[in-house]
Amino acid sequence: MSFCRTPDGASVARLRRRLPAAPWACFAIFSLCLLWLASCGYRPVFGPGAVGEGLAGAILVREPGNHEEYVFTARLEQRLGRPQGARYRLDYGIETRSEGVGRTPEQRVTRYNVTGIAEYRVIDLGADRTVHSGKVESLTSYSAAIPLTGARAAGRDASERLMVILADQVTVRVLATYRDWSG
Repeated sequence: MSFCRTPDGASVARLRRRLPAAPWACFAIFSLCLLWLASCGYRPVFGPGAVGEGLAGAILVREPGNHEEYVFTARLEQRLGRPQGARYRLDYGIETRSEGVGRTPEQRVTRYNVTGIAEYRVIDLGADRTVHSGKVESLTSYSAAIPLTGARAAGRDASERLMVILADQVTVRVLATYRDWSG
């Protein structure tokens, strides 16, 4: 007796015999997707002749002032490269807010949303002027329906996840607009 059956009762082995061309179909679809991406102007961000080629290691991120900013800065440097001969400086401001969203009938909070907003600006160090600026926001959640030390750890983890998300959003925006402001 086989435990692997399709909704109509056919065994998976019999189903595989019916679809011998499935790997080739997947390959064909994947190939068509690659052709479509190439035809619409898609190019990788890093690599020879790519959009972000001159940006790796060219941005000095402002020094962090607390643990959240440290996680944010570390992620930016991981994605953009450690500064070596930086031509730009990235200044930022981060605001976070925690809000109880899940409640028991006794009005005890069981879940929190941690919302974050990062405003940033890229400054050309040679000209000492802002060449790009923006604002990103996101949120994460965590459960508070666990013992106190666990809830604190979950809150800290949610805050760190939020900083990584915000840093990734800033990185995407900086890389996507680099050709517009790099001159």
